[in-house]
Amino acid sequence: MPGKVNPVIVENMIQIGQRVLSNDQLIKQTVTMGNTELNAFMPLIAETLLESLKLLIKGIRKFRTLVIDTIVVNTDRCLHNLNQSHSIIIPLIDIIGYEQAADIVKEAGVNNLSIRQVLLKHKMFTEEELATLLSLKQCTHPRQRR
Repeated sequence: MPGKVNPVIVENMIQIGQRVLSNDQLIKQTVTMGNTELNAFMPLIAETLLESLKLLIKGIRKFRTLVIDTIVVNTDRCLHNLNQSHSIIIPLIDIIGYEQAADIVKEAGVNNLSIRQVLLKHKMFTEEELATLLSLKQCTHPRQRR
């Protein structure tokens, strides 16, 4: 398939995660089998723990260099997705109330409109007010709950 990118590195990280989870179960079981301060399974515990650490170290290094470091942010696409997201209504809930916010989200979904378009259509806010209320900083900044 043209342009297809195989997610083998991501799949490899999932496999490493599964192996580490399995090793964790083995360690839990062998720890419980020890008597008082003597555990005959200590070599198995140590070997299993070291295996998990080695797998994670190598896997994370590869994942970082081959996946994370190669990610390029498409700012325009991110802004488009944010503006089309129904969650953009959240900063307005304290102003218009939950019920009205829910109605606006429903209308936007049914009519395939953005939240901003529905708010302007109902003349609830001016374009300038929405520019402030729905700014990126306002939408992504943690806020205090009353």
